Amino acid sequence: MSRPRMDLPEDLASHIGTLWANIDETKATLEVYELQLKAAVKKAQMLGCSWRAIGEALGVSAQAAHEHYRYNDTQPRLVDTMAD
Repeated sequence: MSRPRMDLPEDLASHIGTLWANIDETKATLEVYELQLKAAVKKAQMLGCSWRAIGEALGVSAQAAHEHYRYNDTQPRLVDTMAD
């Protein structure tokens, strides 16, 4: 993703550059945690945990957990082609 070009004083541009770097690092960390979370949910499913129990552990409804984690990484999610 390209960053917006700004004509700013050097010290402010440097500060903004640091903020962009922090955002990029945080996004990368979140991606790692999401993979770990997917693996934990998959293991819970394999051990027979219900979507209700998984949802409670995640702090979401059973339906939300199921919708987000029902497919593993090798199965693409189906996209609803019937847009509202």
